[in-house]
Amino acid sequence: MKYLFNEIATIQKKITQAKRVAALFDFDGTLAKIVKRYEDASLLPESRRELSKLSLHLPVVVISGRSLSYVKRKIGIGSVGYFGNHGLEWELNGQKGNATISESKRRAVREAKRLLLTVLRQYPMGVIEDKTITVTLHYRRVPRHQQKKIIEAAAEVLSPLLKKGLIVITRGKKVFEVRPAYAWDKGVAAKLFLRKVGPSVLPLYIGDDKTDEDAFRALHKGITIRVRKSVRSAAQYYVKNQSEVLLVLKYCNENFF
Repeated sequence: MKYLFNEIATIQKKITQAKRVAALFDFDGTLAKIVKRYEDASLLPESRRELSKLSLHLPVVVISGRSLSYVKRKIGIGSVGYFGNHGLEWELNGQKGNATISESKRRAVREAKRLLLTVLRQYPMGVIEDKTITVTLHYRRVPRHQQKKIIEAAAEVLSPLLKKGLIVITRGKKVFEVRPAYAWDKGVAAKLFLRKVGPSVLPLYIGDDKTDEDAFRALHKGITIRVRKSVRSAAQYYVKNQSEVLLVLKYCNENFF
């Protein structure tokens, strides 16, 4: 994994040689800072301005673990496409769509929410985010000495649903997420977006979390960038922190497009 700003010449060559470029971004930890209260995440005005400017020159999409309505409301740029719930629902060029999930698996996610709420009786600083298709337990505000315990308790109550193959559990930055057992992730969403854009597209993807690794692997022939270096990441490049994502946006607008 190489530091992005040390490899600008290589990246510029790839971009100038490409017939077309598309930019794909994660939201939390990439376009927006990680915050203690998940509902407080927001896009800085300068970042919104640069993202909006970029979307005038090339196809831009945000692929988030948040619900589609949430991420669309938080970004609020009409020329940008959106995927919510790690790609399970989307709005592209004004057209909405979603993955086809069985009613039994939807019921399982609702049951998972009920079970997770019982866990919060013992750990009241945890917060449940209901995203309809998925549900997330946020435990960033849970005292540090209790964080392992709340995850163990959550895993225990959800074990029957997991064994039945109705749900899958993913972990992120202080989040414990329940999704329907369905072969879909950010990598699948990214490829769906690129198919809609058209052939011969060079993707540029920036993300920061475990769920973005699916996209890094799926887009290995493109330009993949991780926020913060990790030897375990499939991304080709990294930026040092979330603040440098704004520098990437500015650099692209000033030099490439």
